[in-house]
Amino acid sequence: GHSQSGPSALGGIGSLRTAALMVPGAAGSKSLRTGEVVIAPGQPAWVLMNVSDLSGTSWVSCVVETGSRSISIGTFRLSGGYGSWAAPMQISGKSVRSARIVGSNGKVLAVATF
Repeated sequence: GHSQSGPSALGGIGSLRTAALMVPGAAGSKSLRTGEVVIAPGQPAWVLMNVSDLSGTSWVSCVVETGSRSISIGTFRLSGGYGSWAAPMQISGKSVRSARIVGSNGKVLAVATF
């Protein structure tokens, strides 16, 4: 049988928080799904981003919002609009309200809301 000793890397699958990453649409137009964000709890908590088909940019920043503060997680490279990364956060995973991908020009390219 499989031994269950030791904590799993993500601290129990039931406590993951997942949200779709959406491109903000123009007024009245449909938002487009462009990936997924997963918040994994723990010390530290981790944010995992999976981006697909996000056109027009190569270097992007990931920013999480808690309601009272904005925290930059880091800068990441997209290749042909695709990329995935994981980074530790200095805050509790439960406190995250949203995660944003911001282009090098400061424009918000996609948002995931928890």
